[in-house]
Formats: sequence, C-alpha cells, structure tokens
Amino acid sequence: AVRHVTIGEEFAGVRLDKFLAKQFPEVPRSRLFRIVRKGEVRINGGRAQVDQRLEAGDDVRLPPVRAET
Repeated sequence: AVRHVTIGEEFAGVRLDKFLAKQFPEVPRSRLFRIVRKGEVRINGGRAQVDQRLEAGDDVRLPPVRAET
C-alpha cells in the first residue's frame, strides 16, 4: 500500500536518494532511482528529483516497493 511520510528534523536537508535508501535498505539503489524517474515518488504532490533535498514538514509519497529476487 502507498505510504505518506512527513519529514521530520532528522531528515531535513537530506537528499531524496539517501532517504529512500534508509526506507528501503533491501532494494537496490538503481531500482529506487527508476521509481523516482517514473514519478511514483512524490514530494508535496509534485514529481520528485533524485537529488532533491528534503525539508522538514514535506509530505513524501512512497509507493509499495518489493525487493526483486
């Protein structure tokens, strides 16, 4: 299921790719990059960029992600 995460102070200023790697440690980074490029990850309702920095209070939409075997 889709999750919405509100960014707190601990992730303020962190790049989106680093945040996603913490949320999905079992998923390869290349797959995370692909998910962002396809527009499945959204920040405050808009398309996200991999190198975008998060701010406290941002709403991040995380799609369901499974590690491919």
